[in-house]
Amino acid sequence: LVIQGRIMVNGGVDKPVIFTSLYENAATGDWQGIVLLASEKKNLIENCRVEGAETGFDASFSKVSMKNAFFNRCRTGVRMQDSFAVMTGGGAGGCGCGLILYDCEADIRSAVFPDNRLGIYSARTSLSLTGSRLTHNDQLALAADACKLNITGNSFSGNGSGLNLTGC
Repeated sequence: LVIQGRIMVNGGVDKPVIFTSLYENAATGDWQGIVLLASEKKNLIENCRVEGAETGFDASFSKVSMKNAFFNRCRTGVRMQDSFAVMTGGGAGGCGCGLILYDCEADIRSAVFPDNRLGIYSARTSLSLTGSRLTHNDQLALAADACKLNITGNSFSGNGSGLNLTGC
């Protein structure tokens, strides 16, 4: 799904919008995922679940707000480049990498990143991570390279390693 305008996904708490493959049991990489290109509009993904994508949500040069959006069994849960993002609740699990940020401004609050190979990777990004849980990520919970970080009130447990910060 390629969007070159605005995306508004507004599911219910008890009835989230589900994006998945056409197969009964979604597996990693079954479909490409959602791509948002160069959108400065008020993009919203709320009460949503994305399953089995190559990259669940891929945003470049965009602004997006995610509320209770969860990305499951994707090769990459969320990838953002040169974007502004606010993620409240939700997160990514069972992915190769839960969240990748390049040259972004990101505010992540109360999200969960369980059972990924790598929870969060961030490069040249201003990242605020508050009240989130990064658990049981095989290799590493959080890797940051040349970033400005504000890490407050999070839980890192059962990961291969906790934090790897380089030039931050």
